[in-house]
Amino acid sequence: MFGYSKEAVRVKVKKCEGKLQPELRKFSVDPQITSLEVLQSILVKAFDIKSDFTLSFRTTDDYGQEIYLPLLSDWDLDAAFLKAHNIALTQKSEPCVQLRVDMRPFAEASEDWEPPSVSPAASMVNQSYKEQPTIAPAQHQTEKQETQTGFQGMIMNQVEKTFNMVTRALNLYDDPNNAPRPPLSDIEFRAFLDAVGQITNTSKLREVIYCGGIDPSLRKVVWKHILNVYPDGMTGKERMDYIKRKANEYYGLRAKWKDCIQKGMVNADLAYVTGMVRKDVLRTDRHHNFYAGSDDNQNIASLFNILTTYALNHPTVSYCQGMSDLASPLLVTMGDEAHAYICLCALMTRLYPNFLLDGEAMTLKFSHLTESLQVYDPDFYNYLKSQQADDLLFCYRWLLLEMKREFAFDDA
Repeated sequence: MFGYSKEAVRVKVKKCEGKLQPELRKFSVDPQITSLEVLQSILVKAFDIKSDFTLSFRTTDDYGQEIYLPLLSDWDLDAAFLKAHNIALTQKSEPCVQLRVDMRPFAEASEDWEPPSVSPAASMVNQSYKEQPTIAPAQHQTEKQETQTGFQGMIMNQVEKTFNMVTRALNLYDDPNNAPRPPLSDIEFRAFLDAVGQITNTSKLREVIYCGGIDPSLRKVVWKHILNVYPDGMTGKERMDYIKRKANEYYGLRAKWKDCIQKGMVNADLAYVTGMVRKDVLRTDRHHNFYAGSDDNQNIASLFNILTTYALNHPTVSYCQGMSDLASPLLVTMGDEAHAYICLCALMTRLYPNFLLDGEAMTLKFSHLTESLQVYDPDFYNYLKSQQADDLLFCYRWLLLEMKREFAFDDA
């Protein structure tokens, strides 16, 4: 089902409303972080839709006739992406999903809509599980305008230029011709610890890491500090006791939902979360040796356990596409399922607003990015505006996943 690997798929949409002239839109999406709800929110913004609508995708039937099939679930959307991928392989072209939006009169939509009935589910062992937690899709993740062929090359050149300008503006290095400082080493890190293992200068430690990174062999230790896993002021021994206690808490939380599955006590929330997480972990970083091989890879199972446990115990956030990308490098680096879960919880303390339905956090990030671009490279901003791309939606993945997919895995 997940045989396609294309990161961006073009989308062409035709909106039909009675006898009005159809409207057309073109943009691109990342299939791995685009759910049906996200796609719907993109269309609402693209067409400024104020009422209910139905959505379908173009395909061919057994007789080769073009037909439109309804998009009713994430599985339907996956089928549309896969169909576009297969056609592209046959025709040696770029994948393109063709959609149709049919508007429905508000009165008609209101009269025949009823909330879906859910059969009573078995009680969960963990009483903190909510019966209907807020399912939080990412918002507006799309590239609104499909631009001319030279646009991507223009972006790459301008991004390099803008980065150099920002670097000089922020005085990141005294001499821009000098290479960044070496990564934080074990000896340097120990210099930040006092006799009982407390961090003596957190801000300076973060500055050193910001300018040079961390030696890979040290990331397993230092990441816990920069992710704020530990409460302030802990000694080395206190940190060890703390992480052991948190690890045991994780195993307890994991055991509760696993026990529900084994006993057949699966309610709607558990079924939804496990289905969404399973679908994503099977296609997350499979190129990396850690996750390569068959779907029975134990590391994939560990990633599944981490994300499911997080979603069920944080119902306000639940699970959203893209979270697997954040958890994956944590598991690879920590090499321990419980420690990776603890780090994910710490990371999501800062990033969870990105995945909330209100979209306020991402809107603010886009606003900051727009303002920065206007100041540091107004010519490029004006070019984007002329191409109707000044909403910067092509940067969505950069902001949502903090550039995780834009660099090699070990550098992300």
